[in-house]
Parts: sequence; C-alpha cells; structure tokens
Amino acid sequence: WKGGDPMTPPALKAKKFEELILAGAARCPLMTLSRYGVQTMVGTDGKLLAVPSLPDFEGAVAPDGRQFIIEAKVCAQSAFPLTPDKIKPRQVRHMLERSRFGVACFVAIHFAERIGKTFHEPGETLALPVSDRLGFWQEFLDAAAEAKRTKAPFKSPGSLSRDYAARIGRRVEWTCPKGSRKHLPDLAALLGIEAGQPSLF
Repeated sequence: WKGGDPMTPPALKAKKFEELILAGAARCPLMTLSRYGVQTMVGTDGKLLAVPSLPDFEGAVAPDGRQFIIEAKVCAQSAFPLTPDKIKPRQVRHMLERSRFGVACFVAIHFAERIGKTFHEPGETLALPVSDRLGFWQEFLDAAAEAKRTKAPFKSPGSLSRDYAARIGRRVEWTCPKGSRKHLPDLAALLGIEAGQPSLF
C-alpha cells in the first residue's frame, strides 16, 4: 500500500463530489462559489431548448474579486478519457477563453481508490489547469470540431492518466473543518488563499 491521505474519500459519486465542493467553499470566508445557471434558447418552433452545459462552478476570491472556474469529474478508471461524453467541448472552450483573461480554470478529477493483485491506488483528487499551456485541451476541441464537421466518429486525442494528472495538476487536500462532520475539499489551499491573506493564484 503506498499510503494516501486518510481524509480523502476512496470513491465518490459525481453529485456528491459537487455537493462537497460547494460545502468546502462555504466554509471559506474569502471566497464565493456558485453553480453556473442552466441556459436555454428558443427553438424554431417556439419551444425552449436546453443549451449544452457550461462548467459546474464559478467563484471569486477576496480581496480583489479574482474569478475561478471548476468543472468537477469523478473517474473510477486508471485514466480520464478525453471524450465528449466525459467532458463537453463547450465546457473546455469556455474555460480556455476565460483563462486567457487571467481566470484560474480547473477540471477537478476525483480518482477513486483502485485495488488490484499487485497495486493499491488510494482515492485522490487532482485539479488540472485548463489553459493554452496544456495543448491537449485544444487538441480535444479540434477533434470534436472535426467530428462535427465531417459527421465522423469522434477520435479522442487520448486520456489523462492519474500519474500524468498528478504531474501537471495540483493535489486537492481534504480536511475536516471545525464544526463539520464531513471531510471537505480544501479549495482555499488549492487557490492559495488563507484567512487574512490575498489570493496567490
């Protein structure tokens, strides 16, 4: 067994992960976090149509109001596949565009505990930045655009292994804040803010 943080959940459902992110943010007086609203448009027949979703959360930190965006994902496999059924191109496009204006954008992936005959990988949460510095995000968007243009099956540019995600991302610590009975993701540490301190990200 290679260890791991005992506060990090071994596995999570997607909705539960989102709830815990909101609960963790609510405990930090220097940040606000909320869900992106559901967007709709009026179709040609006058009926409301749902627009493909934006990322899960957007927030801001004190004292300068710096914005951040988080898309939350869970992964029970050894790698997170870059496919439109796992993460929407519109979500990635939105985060890439915002990152160019200085917004800190992340895909937070909770990798579930995996136990095999010769290995044990504990549960781990990693936040991968979404920016032009990581070319695979644009490769994913290009592949999605090509599949749409040619009406051909989507050809994934690859997947993000846990080890690779750990190298390029940031580990999200889990804590049990005073007065809480739940272990919560420490977004203040992820974003580099502490009580009385300005944002460092």
